[in-house]
Amino acid sequence: MPSSFSKLNQDTQMNTFSIKPSVAPRTSFRAVLLGLGVCVSSVAPLLRAQADTSANKDYIVFVGLNLEVSESGKYLPVIDAENNVVHVDRDHKREKIDLKRAEGIRITRGVKLSTRQAEIADLESEMESRRGKMEALQANLAVQGELQDQMQRQDSGFARADYNGVRRQDNGASTGSAQSSYTAQVPQINQGMSASNVLLDRQIAQIGGVADTYNVSFNLSSPTPIESGYVVLVTDFVVPGKDEAVHYRVATRSLGRIDVKPKHITLSQSGFPAGFEVKAHHVGVFSEGQEVVTNLSDKRVPLSRKDAEQFLLMQYVIAHQGETRVAKAYPMLPQPELRKRVDPSQLPPVVYVDVDKEGAVLGYFGDKTGKQKLTGQAETAMQVVSFYPALEKGAPVAGRATVVVAELLK
Repeated sequence: MPSSFSKLNQDTQMNTFSIKPSVAPRTSFRAVLLGLGVCVSSVAPLLRAQADTSANKDYIVFVGLNLEVSESGKYLPVIDAENNVVHVDRDHKREKIDLKRAEGIRITRGVKLSTRQAEIADLESEMESRRGKMEALQANLAVQGELQDQMQRQDSGFARADYNGVRRQDNGASTGSAQSSYTAQVPQINQGMSASNVLLDRQIAQIGGVADTYNVSFNLSSPTPIESGYVVLVTDFVVPGKDEAVHYRVATRSLGRIDVKPKHITLSQSGFPAGFEVKAHHVGVFSEGQEVVTNLSDKRVPLSRKDAEQFLLMQYVIAHQGETRVAKAYPMLPQPELRKRVDPSQLPPVVYVDVDKEGAVLGYFGDKTGKQKLTGQAETAMQVVSFYPALEKGAPVAGRATVVVAELLK
């Protein structure tokens, strides 16, 4: 079963990013971006001639998915998930939304960057009929219930015949004969239960034509611990003879901690129409709203920090064409790792950073005037943070970013 969207959705686009055939990393940074499907014509002046040759390629760019749910007519990005219940941020307040009751669900695909990796192994999928299985189970339980009633009636009759250890006659039969009769029927009753179980297995095995449920299972691990993760399963399917449209179903599940010890995961999606056919499915692993790259992610390309920063700059400029914006900080590390690396006690509450038109840092300051230059531990702490330049009608220009340390680390 396909495990990505690439074959089904080669023409799917998100803004100016599209999924295209895989390419190996090349020396030209332009070639790397083009291979990822990035339209570089509008940002050509910003491109370096060569990709960074640094041996440390700790960042991986890939094509992933974005999950949003509609509430009160507005689509909100998912920031966490439980078992088919997602969390969204509405006006800085976390809310839970049951996927079955959501007004709408939107899936988009886009190019992403991650420093965390996860391994998906032994991935399997199957279609089954949950309705048929329940019907067969109910019939089986009815048969077994009747057999158990027979045993209870025999037990009750024998108990009455041997009240307080005093043997007596009951309807002309001695307790000895009653017990003998009961003992003789036990193998027949057990045989009936066994036959009932065999019948259940046969009934379930014969249901394939009316499948309504899709199950996906796999083992998940991560070389670097991820403290709080969740998984999203998106299944693309069609219903032959009904329409030609490709529909999709979404399931989510909380994972808790993910580490080097493989964790077996099973996700089930039910309620499919009869005769559905799965065209593709995608398994996405997330933590704190950010997708974690896996061995099944599309278009994986390892990058150095310099190339990763330029890639993000391309994204930023393309996404805000024609806009005027101030310079802005963004972390190059996941929030849990960022909080470990940055000690707020080493920094003033607010840091002012001058950057050039490519986002390169010109200086860190503890005041608006630029007289209190940060050095030593304070400067080192800020070096894990990267910056977007200011934009003037869409064009990158030098500017000053204001970083509120508490907001950066929350």
